[in-house]
Amino acid sequence: MQKAQLDRFRSLLQERLVLAAGFAPGVSPDEPLRTSPRDRALVDGIRAALDRIEEGSYGACSRCGQPLSERQLELRPASAVCPACRRARPG
Repeated sequence: MQKAQLDRFRSLLQERLVLAAGFAPGVSPDEPLRTSPRDRALVDGIRAALDRIEEGSYGACSRCGQPLSERQLELRPASAVCPACRRARPG
């Protein structure tokens, strides 16, 4: 994936992290306001995607290694698994 694409997805993920965690002005990103299990899972998934960008593995399926489609990443930028692998082995 090209640097411009990675930068765009990084910005998108950072925006979604702020929304998902319900950060308030002056509150550290490490102290989200929302604490339901679903909200924590969403925040954890977004942080994992940001880590994959830094590691250089963002945009590749974590199971088979094939590239994720740009459409999939546009819809769910924290995606780590391609549709084929998700269907083959849910979870």
